[in-house]
Amino acid sequence: MLLAYRPILDPLPLHGIEWAVLPAIAFLLAMAYKAVRTERPDRYWRETLALAAVIVAAMTLLSLGSWLLIEIAYRLAP
Repeated sequence: MLLAYRPILDPLPLHGIEWAVLPAIAFLLAMAYKAVRTERPDRYWRETLALAAVIVAAMTLLSLGSWLLIEIAYRLAP
């Protein structure tokens, strides 16, 4: 057995707090996207933070919407 960390085979034990990783993933994704797509380097960090905030807000609203849809379907089921 190798002593190296294997992120795909041995994920971090984040059971119950997976939501706490969302801002970090959104920020890293926004950094990578804006590094390629930004037109003016002086606005890089502002646009990165704005995009990360939009990603977190969209994921939050989508999860809330799916939760509401499931709750409504559960209450209407016979």
